[in-house]
Amino acid sequence: MKNNFTQYIVIGIILTIFISFLSNNDINLFSGILELLINILLFWGFLYIDIIIHEFGHAIAGWTVKIPIKKITIGFGHNIFKYKFHETTLVVNQGLQGGLTHPGTFSPNFLRLRYFFFILGGVGLQAIAMGLVMAITSVIESIYPQVLSNSFLLSSIVDSFLFSNFILIVINLLPFKANMMGVPMPTDGLQLLTIFFMNQQKIQEILLSGKILEGLEYIEEKKFSQAELVFRECIASNSTYLVPKVNLSVALIRQQKLDEAIALLTSLITELEKSPLQLFIFNNLAWIYFLKGFNQSELLNLANEYSEKAIKISNQSAYVIGTRACVLIEIGEVDEGIKLLKGRINLNRAVNETTNSAIGFLYLAYAYYLKSDENQSQKYWQKIINNEDLKSSEYKLVLDHVLEKTNQFTMP
Repeated sequence: MKNNFTQYIVIGIILTIFISFLSNNDINLFSGILELLINILLFWGFLYIDIIIHEFGHAIAGWTVKIPIKKITIGFGHNIFKYKFHETTLVVNQGLQGGLTHPGTFSPNFLRLRYFFFILGGVGLQAIAMGLVMAITSVIESIYPQVLSNSFLLSSIVDSFLFSNFILIVINLLPFKANMMGVPMPTDGLQLLTIFFMNQQKIQEILLSGKILEGLEYIEEKKFSQAELVFRECIASNSTYLVPKVNLSVALIRQQKLDEAIALLTSLITELEKSPLQLFIFNNLAWIYFLKGFNQSELLNLANEYSEKAIKISNQSAYVIGTRACVLIEIGEVDEGIKLLKGRINLNRAVNETTNSAIGFLYLAYAYYLKSDENQSQKYWQKIINNEDLKSSEYKLVLDHVLEKTNQFTMP
């Protein structure tokens, strides 16, 4: 689902409802607006519940056709909680940008048919949920006539649930590529239309998705050498598939194998021309040259060039924004860097590598130090002064550089 697509749909619905309220002369304006606000809140709340239903629909369908489910992700904002049951990890985040259900490694037998059922499961469970609600309300009304029509709240709850589900089903079945965190991804509808026409390359990519997720989980757990081995296995299995190569570059960067990562990424630039994966190539190269370029202007210029290319492709990715901001601060464009970072760093939330990164706090502290604003600098520095992430992998290079430049954040 496209990041902002749901918001546009909701705005349109709100305006439509508001106009209908204003055009109805029998409804008091104040009570009409109050009812409108209640409907908006209900619709918004059910939208999140609908995403959960949708993703569990994929999972249930996958389990039914013997496709293991490695991970279910709800939302892409700040993490609320993570829970593991059997072989599946449930990750619940803030935000209505959608969700993802990640299959594990499975056999190629009847792959197209099984994968079709897996994809169909999302909207399928939503349709079943809608049918159950309609059946239950029908039974209730047959026993207690007009109980729903006489209760604004009850009827609003039912209508909001049904309408929000219907909207999400329609969006998911529309065949287009949606922007998910800066990367175009096919909707369920587009996948359902193309599954039976997949070539062998696409089939191999689907079969490798579980292995790639395993490597990404190793990166999350900071087991970078294991992640490198997994991605190299994926490349050995399918040398033309570019995703494990891009992910391998991340594992190399986290182990400070920077020259090896540069060689890998630069070899991919031509192959990935006009590919959405260019975003990650440019961002990763920008980060490498940023790390190598402390006190070396020619390398920082390369970091600036690549980070600018990345953010032009997508200004939605937190990683791209973070890299660009750090580069800007390092080359002296401090105010621009602060502006980018303050849009994604929140002092009132826990430090989180994905949405509220320690590096972001560090570079805001550094930026305010450069502006001689000790109060602001210390606010951000104290938030991460004991953060363990800054003392591992390539982040240690960044921390040491900033501490040297700021004399341990001691104002002159």
